[in-house]
Amino acid sequence: MTEGMKNFALRYNIAIDDPDLLRRYRMVEDGKRDVASQIQTAVDEASEKQKITYTKGFKDEGIDLSKIAKVIGLSIEEVEAL
Repeated sequence: MTEGMKNFALRYNIAIDDPDLLRRYRMVEDGKRDVASQIQTAVDEASEKQKITYTKGFKDEGIDLSKIAKVIGLSIEEVEAL
């Protein structure tokens, strides 16, 4: 085992034996997951808003509804409703 690996193993063993350090680590990781989830939600919402914006624009231009549905990824009923 290299010196670096020994050092890592020592620090790892100390960390998993320290309940407070482990709790703080888990809090940080939970926070990272929360932020990642919020970012993904924002991206998903933006994508949905973009779909709506593009669909309305295509409809205003008189593009065939079935073509809009195919390109945007909505059903024809969803396109008609917008």
